[in-house]
Amino acid sequence: NRLSDGLINFTVLIGFASIVLIILLSIIISYGFTKPIRKFVDKIGMVEEGRFDVKTGIGTCDEIGLLSSRFDRMVSKINQLINENYNSLIKQREAEISTLMAQINPHFLNNTLQTIKSLAILGKTDEISTAVTALGNMFKCNVNIHIVFISIRQEIEYAVNYMEIQKLRYGSRFSYEINVPEEIKDFYTMKLILQPI
Repeated sequence: NRLSDGLINFTVLIGFASIVLIILLSIIISYGFTKPIRKFVDKIGMVEEGRFDVKTGIGTCDEIGLLSSRFDRMVSKINQLINENYNSLIKQREAEISTLMAQINPHFLNNTLQTIKSLAILGKTDEISTAVTALGNMFKCNVNIHIVFISIRQEIEYAVNYMEIQKLRYGSRFSYEINVPEEIKDFYTMKLILQPI
């Protein structure tokens, strides 16, 4: 009877230990299988937020590893295309600005010189000085064709010089007002983005 009770207790103990062992093994296996999936899902979330510099870093040889490696290649290709598109857009903008400068400057220069001539005939030396100074400041900005980005402060100064010349041309018929927050004036922008046409 004792032998029988001992055998039953041993069997129950072995059974209980087996169940605990199976549960532990299933947790370990499940964790090992789901960890790369969770990592992969996290990286997908980062890409959804607009980050295209991420890599999953899953180097396993199973289906998840294959999927993540293709995902990495796809994200890398998207990142490359975005950079190429951005660089192409900048070059296009530079070309447009150069074309704009080439078209506007001769016409604008001719009008300004005509204005200075009229002011000289009328003997308005102060206005001539203002026009020549403003024109000189504008061309100083245009001379540096390799500089694409300037501060908003400089861009506003360029626009003010332009408008001062227009004010001399049109007199009381022309007025302007500039409202730019001081805290953004030291930020940079593409040159001549405010140039009036």
